[in-house]
Amino acid sequence: AARLHYIHTSNDASAGYAVGMRADDDYFAFAGVITDHSNNNNNNISNSNSNSNNDKSSSPPPQTNSNSTTTTKNAPPKPIAGVVNSAGSHLHNHLKFFTTHRKDGHGHPTTHPNYSPRSLQVALSEIERESGAKVSPAQKQWWDIKSQYADCVLLFKTGKFYEMFHDDADVGVKVLGFVYMKGTLAHAGFPEAAYDKMLTKLVDAGYRVARVEQTETPDALKERKKKAPTGKKPQVVCREVCGIVAKGTRTYCFLEDASVLEKGNGGGNGRGPLLTIKEIMLEDSGGEMMECEEDETGTKAVCEYGVTIVDAVTGAVTMGQFADDV
Repeated sequence: AARLHYIHTSNDASAGYAVGMRADDDYFAFAGVITDHSNNNNNNISNSNSNSNNDKSSSPPPQTNSNSTTTTKNAPPKPIAGVVNSAGSHLHNHLKFFTTHRKDGHGHPTTHPNYSPRSLQVALSEIERESGAKVSPAQKQWWDIKSQYADCVLLFKTGKFYEMFHDDADVGVKVLGFVYMKGTLAHAGFPEAAYDKMLTKLVDAGYRVARVEQTETPDALKERKKKAPTGKKPQVVCREVCGIVAKGTRTYCFLEDASVLEKGNGGGNGRGPLLTIKEIMLEDSGGEMMECEEDETGTKAVCEYGVTIVDAVTGAVTMGQFADDV
């Protein structure tokens, strides 16, 4: 039988963050450690060292690293293992590819005109150098997903819980009122039952949220291992982004309360449609302005606009096009 130990609670029972064995998955979490106990530590995402026999009633209050000294001027404090590190002092704050030397998936730096914040070039070697440990399969899986959804807050499913790591954990602490778990990696999270409440807070705060679900059971992983050719075997269950939610693209899955869409109960909760506008200058292939016919007022158009309005909830798409002289 699974036992759950709560490290912090709330008047809302769904807001408690439980740690301990998770009955529906062969993962368990304790003070920031996520482990697949069928394969030692291959699925560790947070690398703090804790004793799984401790619980809230017997554990002393967590120590907090809030006054760490730095070895480099203006560098963030180094994280300390085994304690609750303060914001700005976790591993990801020291990764150059994630902070000062950020590049998109095409290798464009932030100063490049074609830079896209939606992707990220990840340097696993830098992570290993800064952490002093090998990147586990679960860590690599998280970074692989983050590299494709760099502008989103990832809610990373593990069993019946959504975990938040690195900069996403920073958002969880700042916006959702969570507390960091022990360890050098920023880590927070919440049970599946609180998904609707937490997602609404994140979306209302202006964040794009990617829901990352387990699309494979531990038993299915074992079967996949058996069928895999000799050599490197899969070490972590499959996970995929199953939905991206923002204010303009808010949809409601089975985990959410869709009653806000009903008339008399918010009617969409104030979320408007997604609007896209495209402007095209009326130029020929040589870059010269095209000769356009005058309208009835004697005005010539110099550009055209295309407009698309999408209501993500109802699925209605409205498109239009018009010319303008400005």
